Amino acid sequence: MSISRRLPSKIPSLKKGDRLYAAITRNTPNVFIPYYLPKPYFVLEVFVEQVSDDGSGGVQYFFDTHFQLDFSFVSQDLDKAKESLAQTFEAEMGFPMPLEKISVFISEEYKREAKIYQKRVSA
Repeated sequence: MSISRRLPSKIPSLKKGDRLYAAITRNTPNVFIPYYLPKPYFVLEVFVEQVSDDGSGGVQYFFDTHFQLDFSFVSQDLDKAKESLAQTFEAEMGFPMPLEKISVFISEEYKREAKIYQKRVSA
């Protein structure tokens, strides 16, 4: 399953198949598995599945994730995504998170763990 995100204008460099890194916090909505977070703060690799015009001048992006992404926390650069997450963590928690302590979940790894969690909860 994928999540779509409408933006008012196209990001010229963003196309189908591109890899992005999203800073995910405990406040990032997980649309398909509402209470599942492998960690309260982490960076998730996501891919653009589709880019299409929405008919009103905006653009609809589809990503291979269950999370509702906030584009202020998404980057094509892993280090920038980590920095964004560290800043958010410090603002929310009141103390810094060292960049080397930030967990990075690869898209397929996250999907496998989410399926295991979903089966456990559904049983």
